[in-house]
This record gives sequence, C-alpha cells and structure tokens, in this order.
Amino acid sequence: MELIRKYKVTVVPVAHPVVLAFAKSPETERYDLSSVRIIIPNAVIGQVSLIS
Repeated sequence: MELIRKYKVTVVPVAHPVVLAFAKSPETERYDLSSVRIIIPNAVIGQVSLIS
C-alpha cells in the first residue's frame, strides 16, 4: 500500500486474496489510495509469453 501511495498507482492488477486483504485490513485507512482508479482481480502478470 505504501508503494501505491508513493507512486500514485492508478491500475492495480492483483489476485483475489489481495483484494480481500485490502478490504479487511485496517491498515488500508492509513494510506491515501485515492489515485487507484481500477483494481483488476485475478490479473495474470508476466504470462504474456505463454499466449504468443
């Protein structure tokens, strides 16, 4: 969450457990996450080479 705040991330591709952790964690309220515009659950990062 610190990196999202620091770099003003707008798109957050994450696995479902991470989305649940964000939602349930009281730590989330400590960070300014207002830059986030979309959270993409079950995002596959780094697997593009398998598709092509």
